[in-house]
Amino acid sequence: MPSHPVRLIVVLGLGQVVAFASSYYLLGVLADPVASALDLPVAWLFVALTGAFLISAVLSPLTGRWIDRCGGSEGLSLSSLAFAAALILLGLAPHPAIALLAILALGPGMGLGLYGAAFAVLAGIHGKAARGPITAVSLIGAAGGAVGWPASVLLVSALGWRGACLARAGAHLLLCL
Repeated sequence: MPSHPVRLIVVLGLGQVVAFASSYYLLGVLADPVASALDLPVAWLFVALTGAFLISAVLSPLTGRWIDRCGGSEGLSLSSLAFAAALILLGLAPHPAIALLAILALGPGMGLGLYGAAFAVLAGIHGKAARGPITAVSLIGAAGGAVGWPASVLLVSALGWRGACLARAGAHLLLCL
């Protein structure tokens, strides 16, 4: 984790952009091509994503306590690995059940690495002065949809939905670790 405050804010913010684009906003573009390719109702994909949100909600408090005890680097790194694994599984999914499992598997990545974890890191470093850095990370992370959605459209157009999933996994491994 970078030690310089501005650098840390930028790194955490860009990590949030990648994380949100790979989870919350992923199916906004990919749902139709995934459902079509795997002969799966689109609604089932969003049910699986809802399950991922629930998994994330259960894991978030545990993640916060872990970060309080051990620091944030490990948790955020595990988040990137979890996202990458889920996205690789989705990109390679040969069967609808595997695709649904892969979408559910986004939940641990979200619980380990979305805003709550980044904010806990900043609070641990800055204490009561964390409000400004948290706001800055929030503003950068808010671009997850604005950047992620058009990037997904371009990736699907160039690589297909499977390639888009694998490219997103690569972003977690190359940019976020």
